[in-house]
Amino acid sequence: MRQFQYVSHVIFQVLMLNKFSEAIRTNLTKNQRLKIVALVTIEVHSRDIIEQLAKSGCSDAASFEWLKELRFYWDRDLDDCIARQTNTQFQYGYEYLGNSGRLVITPLTDRLV
Repeated sequence: MRQFQYVSHVIFQVLMLNKFSEAIRTNLTKNQRLKIVALVTIEVHSRDIIEQLAKSGCSDAASFEWLKELRFYWDRDLDDCIARQTNTQFQYGYEYLGNSGRLVITPLTDRLV
């Protein structure tokens, strides 16, 4: 079942990246282009993380391979978004950083988000 979920997710990601690829080739404003480039960068990073988790055989939510990743959850009791990484948890602050470009996501920049 997990293999099916992984394959389904990969197919979905490829379809989404193809749509972004089509959109980037259209007549866009500077801000629209920045947004799509940022979305592609984030989506490619997510794809790589999921592939790494699948290859490592990570299937346990308590595994360090999973816990080390920055994750966002919706807490129904708080009615707010919670960010988690390893043994740290905090409420997401909804800070707007502007429509800045992202060249790359590395393990260091991922921790700084």
